[in-house]
Amino acid sequence: MSRTARVERATKESSVLVELNLDGTGEISVETGVPFFDHMLSQLGKHSGFDLRVKTDGDVAVVIHCGNDEQGLVYIEGEAHCTVQVRCERCGDDMTMHIDSSFAYTPIKGDDSAQEEIPQRYDVVETDEHGEVNLRQLVEDELILALPLFPMHDEGSCDPAKVQMSWGEIEPEPEKPNPFAILQELKKK
Repeated sequence: MSRTARVERATKESSVLVELNLDGTGEISVETGVPFFDHMLSQLGKHSGFDLRVKTDGDVAVVIHCGNDEQGLVYIEGEAHCTVQVRCERCGDDMTMHIDSSFAYTPIKGDDSAQEEIPQRYDVVETDEHGEVNLRQLVEDELILALPLFPMHDEGSCDPAKVQMSWGEIEPEPEKPNPFAILQELKKK
């Protein structure tokens, strides 16, 4: 009897594949995009002697540092990177885009009157009733703000047939009288 398992999960945003063979030889292939997690899974497979394959796509890589600055303010700074599928506004085809965002926040209470003293390098984030910040929501908001308003391929990469689209003829506008013509006539008098 084979003691193996294979699990695949795919959503619009990400996909995960895990294959496990308990009677393996210690063959390991781990690609999660999170270096520490890759290391821990690799060590688990190596020392247990089973075969393990883990492959993920579409996750967000986030690095966050928290601390106190020279003014004594608590800060949250970091970077977020991900790859997304968007639709080109020029040709209408799907395209892959890499999104990078860096951020620096200082948390405040909703009624904090010291907002004027916060340095410009920090954005302000309000804490909840427990004094906590929702980091997941913070990173998600930063990535949404980093998306371009009108994503487009390079002009040479778009299909010329799709770029040269037209929907009917545009009629020329009838000539309108000059609204200042009356003022010119008054000036002449």
